[in-house]
Amino acid sequence: MKFKLKLHTQIVIGLILGAVFGSLFSINQSKLEYISNGSEIISQDWSEVRFVEKDSVLNTFDSKSQVSIIKIFKNIKDKKKAAGLKIEIDYPDGRKETLENVTSVNKIPTIAVMLKPAGDIFIRLLTMIAVPLVLSSLIVGAASLSDLKHIAKIGGKTIGFYAITAVMAISIGLFFANVIQPGKFMPEETKTRLMETFQEDAQSKIDQNVSMNIVDFLVNIVPKNPFKAIADGEYLQIVFLQFCSGFFFHSLIQTVQKQ
Repeated sequence: MKFKLKLHTQIVIGLILGAVFGSLFSINQSKLEYISNGSEIISQDWSEVRFVEKDSVLNTFDSKSQVSIIKIFKNIKDKKKAAGLKIEIDYPDGRKETLENVTSVNKIPTIAVMLKPAGDIFIRLLTMIAVPLVLSSLIVGAASLSDLKHIAKIGGKTIGFYAITAVMAISIGLFFANVIQPGKFMPEETKTRLMETFQEDAQSKIDQNVSMNIVDFLVNIVPKNPFKAIADGEYLQIVFLQFCSGFFFHSLIQTVQKQ
């Protein structure tokens, strides 16, 4: 007799294992690796870090700003402004350290960091099979319909279900955002640190100036390039493509059977 766990039990076990492994392989937030003048320098338990350019302080970070230090340095490096940058590090015991010609700022390569490629591969494998699985199952389902009138009915239900769930998700998000008001009780220092870290990412989203209306939504369902829609994972375009393919295969089967 085979022992088989129920789906909800598997989900609970997965959550527990995820919490256990997350706590065991957590990344040390008080260590940073600097590459300065070709040498590797490990900084730990600092009290303050400053980015200085021509005796002018560009950014100041406290002991909880590991992610901010890495991200802002990367932004400075991408803009090719890291050449004359100095990094000053203060420690609680009064010790000071100045780094010049810094080319890289990274987290310490712990077990969690080393296991990240395996996790990325797993996510890529899931993404790889998602589109072919959805595409093939929908094409087979549409082609196996005995009456073509069912295609329009299924298509209408699919679009209606998508619209209803989208409205529900947006409404729930707006409701809880206005009731809970995330960030209202956040310390001012944390707000400032997050704004400095993600300011450019947020600004790029705002600059996109995305506008959407129902006509454009319906027009964009029809793919210009079906292969590009499959490659980009545009699922609404994939659904439209499978209905067209299913209709074609259904007509082909009917024609062959009549002959």
